Amino acid sequence: MGRLKALALCHFDIRDCTGGGRVVVSSFLRELSHYFEVCLLSLAPYGSQATEIKFSQNLFNVIVPQNLMQAKKMWKLEAELGEGLFDVIQCLYLEDNVEFLTRVREKLKNSDIILFEHPWLAGVLELFKEEFREKLVLYHSIDNEYKQKLPLIRTRIDLQEKVRTIEKAMLSRADIILIPSAEEGCEILNQYGLTTKKPSLFFLPHSLKVEKIRPVNRRTIRNRKAKIGLDGKTTATFVGSWHPPNLEALEFLINAAKRDETIEYFILGSVKDYFYTKYPNRALPNNIHLLGTVSETVKEYIYACTDVAVNPMFSGAGINIKMVEYMAYGLPIVTTSFGARGIPGQFVVFEDEESFIAAIHELATDKEKAWAMINNNRKLVETQFDYKENVKRLVFFLLERSCDQGANNRLRYLYDRLLLNCITDNLVIMGVSPKDSFLVDNCAKILRPILY
Repeated sequence: MGRLKALALCHFDIRDCTGGGRVVVSSFLRELSHYFEVCLLSLAPYGSQATEIKFSQNLFNVIVPQNLMQAKKMWKLEAELGEGLFDVIQCLYLEDNVEFLTRVREKLKNSDIILFEHPWLAGVLELFKEEFREKLVLYHSIDNEYKQKLPLIRTRIDLQEKVRTIEKAMLSRADIILIPSAEEGCEILNQYGLTTKKPSLFFLPHSLKVEKIRPVNRRTIRNRKAKIGLDGKTTATFVGSWHPPNLEALEFLINAAKRDETIEYFILGSVKDYFYTKYPNRALPNNIHLLGTVSETVKEYIYACTDVAVNPMFSGAGINIKMVEYMAYGLPIVTTSFGARGIPGQFVVFEDEESFIAAIHELATDKEKAWAMINNNRKLVETQFDYKENVKRLVFFLLERSCDQGANNRLRYLYDRLLLNCITDNLVIMGVSPKDSFLVDNCAKILRPILY
């Protein structure tokens, strides 16, 4: 008996994990692949090459590009709105992509668990209703999508209704909903008039593979800054993707940069592309450096030149994964109270431009305060925001739920196979051959009563 197979569905692939959503999905699936054989079936923009990538023995990414019909419809709609809507488009024109639907049908046959990353591909639930009937469905509710997309589609009531419909359908069908915080879970269920009786809520905070992240050596920052011509300057870094709240944050940083030219700001991520799409000819202060989407190596180098990480977020939904990343890399943080929602760490919270600038200078010069913040936040990330521990909790949650008397057939089906996988993995760790089926079978019989 092999590993349980998990089919993950997402509107983006995980080859280039530079945005917050991609970091969350990639980190989660990589850790999940220690327990399941995970296949991520994802879409890519028109013109991309259809391919299958093997990241590890138990993690694959099958990538299917948009076809020309989908792309033309998307371009037309984006031109009307003046916004990028690749994710929303997928729930509108999913039936046009026959190749993608063919791959969904193929993968469904042998999958034990279906995991939706974001709700945008939930249309397959209706298209393959019979195939999904006996499948266990998990929904990774990374954001409150309606709340997240509303600023982009405020002028289109039809699109607002479509987003609400697709998100509600996903929440209603899921057997288990993975939520980033208790507050987010309650908010989104209340938003759609749903209760927790049918789906089970599991608290899965936006996390990282923390053991892979080495904190910045604060003693080398001065030397690093000198090498790039910023000796004696205070440096602050912000990471943001193509998203209205991040553009709002960038506008704030531009204004702050004009008030105090002694602070150099590094801006990473596709918010640069969003900015120049909106304002192609706009001049920037000399101390604003829009670096765009960069590799992990470049990002780590910039972090190693950073005195203070900043998060001037005033709107949006979900927990900011950038905050968790700042904490993991050992950066002191200046943020709004909104930007720190759902994260119980130590930060300097500001109210306006004046207090923001003062907070940056304070953390850049008060080494003792910065060190205390850094050490506390790194410990917090290691205990609460590490996918290694959080996915392990999810596996035990699935085991407990699958042997519960009130569990549905989809959950009960998991019990023996998932328990056997866990036992087999532990036997391998202890140096016992999993081929010894007698030992494995008896371990299953022994452990079964423990979970009842």
